[in-house]
Amino acid sequence: MENHTQKFKIRLGLFVITGLALFVIAIFIIGKQKNLFNPVFRLTTTFSNVSGLQVGNNVRFSGINVGTVDNIVLINGTAVRVDLMIKKDVWQFIKSDCKVTLGSEGIIGDKLLIITQGSIDAPLAKEIFRNTTMTDANWEKIENMLEKIIEHCLGEGLYNGLKNALGGKTLTIEFNSGNSSAFSFDGTTAGIILSTQMESNHLFHEMLHAFQAYHETLESHKKSKLNREIEAWYAQYLYIQSLPEYKPGSKWHGIYSDTRLGEGILKIKDHVDQKGNLIQNETALYSHLAGVASLFREMPDYSETKYPYDYDRSVISNFSNLKRISANCN
Repeated sequence: MENHTQKFKIRLGLFVITGLALFVIAIFIIGKQKNLFNPVFRLTTTFSNVSGLQVGNNVRFSGINVGTVDNIVLINGTAVRVDLMIKKDVWQFIKSDCKVTLGSEGIIGDKLLIITQGSIDAPLAKEIFRNTTMTDANWEKIENMLEKIIEHCLGEGLYNGLKNALGGKTLTIEFNSGNSSAFSFDGTTAGIILSTQMESNHLFHEMLHAFQAYHETLESHKKSKLNREIEAWYAQYLYIQSLPEYKPGSKWHGIYSDTRLGEGILKIKDHVDQKGNLIQNETALYSHLAGVASLFREMPDYSETKYPYDYDRSVISNFSNLKRISANCN
């Protein structure tokens, strides 16, 4: 009797272990097919008729499965919105002139979506910027800066996030003969102005301002311009300090080590980490940011009228956009 009981226990144990192994394998296979374990970004397209397309169907680019259909929504009687989840490492190849068409796995196979290849003259810059009079040399300069920006995790998150926020629209961009950069936004149109002497970190800074504007109401944006400026300066520091040219004796190292404002920006890292999370308590951060704000006030360009500071805002929410663009950073 005991022998039978022992054998039964062994068989039961093997059955349970086999069942769990099959379950784990099934979860892994399904998760891999549905991109549950891969970093993804989202795209949206519309059709007049999806012809039986279903959530979970594959999305193909250059003959390779690169994502899945995430959601299908009927907008009205003549339009259907389809949301796609695409593997993050593919987004750099998705150009503004790519098109999405319906296809099938075979003659009677499942429906799928096919993303066509875009033209080779649709670079990173023209995905988010426009200027009909820009010279090829200046477009190349912007392109080179963007390529450098997206090599950094924060820059990649910023570019991708801004592109998604624009939803197919573009920002105006132009160069001037001055020595400063600026972002302008009136609730309808937005644009960036750069000096021809600007470096990639200046473009990063102004792109973050654009990203901020698309994640705030116009009223909130106007009454917290200095809050947004402090966040942009801190994110810019996080980007710059990772560059090979940031080293003792360099211009940018000097700004953050030899000036009171630069030092104040650098010391935000004692309170907020690189992903926008609070390190110490909010009281300490509030006090430090108030001190940084007072240092900005010592410069004529940052008057209370031009750059109001919102003291009523939740102190860690001052870094909400840093948190967004760093979501996929380690």
